[in-house]
Amino acid sequence: MHTPIHIYIYTYMNVCRDNSAEHNFVTFPMLSTERKDKNRLAQAAFRARQANYSRQRDNALLKLEAKISSLEKSHQEAINRAHHAEQNYINLANELYNVQQQLSLSMIENEYWRSCLTDLQQIGLEQPCAVPDYNPDFLIVDSLTEHPD
Repeated sequence: MHTPIHIYIYTYMNVCRDNSAEHNFVTFPMLSTERKDKNRLAQAAFRARQANYSRQRDNALLKLEAKISSLEKSHQEAINRAHHAEQNYINLANELYNVQQQLSLSMIENEYWRSCLTDLQQIGLEQPCAVPDYNPDFLIVDSLTEHPD
């Protein structure tokens, strides 16, 4: 009984003994050449798949890097806008405080002039009198004095 290896060796030996050029060239060199061609094509296809995969990964990496750059730029712009808004808030808070202080002083001044008017109405407009000096820092109402004749 012959195993595949014995058959191959037997066939190879018979072919090698055969001096027919057609038989030698067609049988064994073609098997070897076919195998080499098949391996070469498979290796070329593998390299092409690998290059395509690398190209796809490079493209995906470039897209992700561009997205990261865009997000970093947007983030920086948002930080700048937040800082600007915070500065505006501080300025408006200071302005509100100043307006409230002016309103408070105006209310005190209004009360001062109201009391002066009331005093003048009580004294009467026929008698000459001196109006007390107005001091915006400390409103101290001195007693009304009569104007010397």
